[in-house]
Amino acid sequence: MTTNRGIERLVDDRANLLASPTRHAQKYLGLYNDADAANSREAALRNHLMVRRNYEALVSGDGACAGCGEKSVLRAAASVTEAYMRPIYHKKADRLRGKATRLENEGTSKLETLRQRDPVQYQLFVRAVAHIIMGLGGENSEDTSKRIAEYEAKHGKLTDEQIVNNIAAVMRQDAFNHKDLQAIDGRQANGMSVMIMGASTVATPCMVPRRRPILIRIPG
Repeated sequence: MTTNRGIERLVDDRANLLASPTRHAQKYLGLYNDADAANSREAALRNHLMVRRNYEALVSGDGACAGCGEKSVLRAAASVTEAYMRPIYHKKADRLRGKATRLENEGTSKLETLRQRDPVQYQLFVRAVAHIIMGLGGENSEDTSKRIAEYEAKHGKLTDEQIVNNIAAVMRQDAFNHKDLQAIDGRQANGMSVMIMGASTVATPCMVPRRRPILIRIPG
């Protein structure tokens, strides 16, 4: 029989779990590896809820009606997605930053090699960066050429260093979005999330249709 004191201990244990650091010592997680959930045994994924960021993957203001189990399914979907995908996108961010650093170190020499080997392809590449990344694209080819010419008349001819720096800036921004962005106020800066609004549902026990706002944090 569970006493009031026992219930209080359970409540305290849960509060301590949620108040503890995001990454628990691996010894408490068993076969589940929070840093590499993709390669953890499937049966061990039940332990992923011991990690706070996974437990809090579902943010919802409404309550599920008794017995329907909708919220449990949503929490499982959101928390497993968080546990599985977050490390993958953080590794992707690290790769992007590494490639951006390499591009900054080697990009201008590579562009010079391309210019000497194939001037037409070089010009197409520079034009593509100016059009897509630098915001100089117009309604058509002639408009784009005019906008690029006006930019160069005002700021000087586009250089290889500018082209490289613009590409690297996009890569670093993408890496920041996937790893360091604080997507939700009051939560840790852990990368991008999205919000999903659930459609109309019908609760089987009472057959009452209603619209339920469900906010789910999903990486990337």
